[in-house]
Amino acid sequence: MEQINRLLDVVKNGNLADKSSAAGALGKIGKPAFEPLLTSLSDKASNVRRSAADALDKIGDARAVEPLLTSLSDKNPSIRRSAADALGEIRDVRAIEPLIDLLSDEYSWVRYSVAEALGKIGDARAVEPLIASLSDKASNVRRSAADALGQIRDARAVEPLIDLLSDKYHDVRSSAANALGETRDARAVEPLITLLSDEDSDVRSSAANALGETRDARAVETLITSLSDENPEVRRSAAYTLGKIGGPAVEPLLALLSDKNPNVRRSAARTLDIIRKR
Repeated sequence: MEQINRLLDVVKNGNLADKSSAAGALGKIGKPAFEPLLTSLSDKASNVRRSAADALDKIGDARAVEPLLTSLSDKNPSIRRSAADALGEIRDVRAIEPLIDLLSDEYSWVRYSVAEALGKIGDARAVEPLIASLSDKASNVRRSAADALGQIRDARAVEPLIDLLSDKYHDVRSSAANALGETRDARAVEPLITLLSDEDSDVRSSAANALGETRDARAVETLITSLSDENPEVRRSAAYTLGKIGGPAVEPLLALLSDKNPNVRRSAARTLDIIRKR
């Protein structure tokens, strides 16, 4: 208990870096630190409340749900965000409706964490609100909402995620592609094939990986073309995906065995071994 009290004192009186370290240490201590941290959630100092929420995030005890729900309406946006993060780790369905309400928070980084938390909880009630967040003005929120919908895997999200493949930001397009891969919905296959020619290599790689999740043979021809992509990660992803689909790509894959990138060579060899064993 002495160690916990010392760390709590740092949380209350230390500098910003020390507060963060102390909160992390309290989180690692776990259950013995739970009650003091719960008390700190209502401390008059906002930085103490935030540190307590951050530590409770690490502990993941469902007894913290109700106090953390109260913290979702804290006047300090950093605390609202930390509370949302902690609720996402606890994964208690009592948080669904309050978190949905917070998707309209004025700060995009709060909305980002809220969407992420909803994805971790994985309740279908969040699907429609998260679909609405795919049109959020902030790109980080659109990305987080796409990631969350990929975790929930609800068919209602497929068409809105397909629409998001044309977002102007490459990281949003990548998240939409990854989410569509998680749904494994046949409607996503043709749009993902088209995305294999995106201008951004990260997006092309995400599209290739997502097609691997669908395991749809319609992607084979275009994936074979992607084996000669200028970006090594795209080549690696295409080779890996062809192994999942089982496409007839022996000659192009043999050529990749002499690729200058070792990850590409390993992926090609693995896929050729899969094809050989079929």
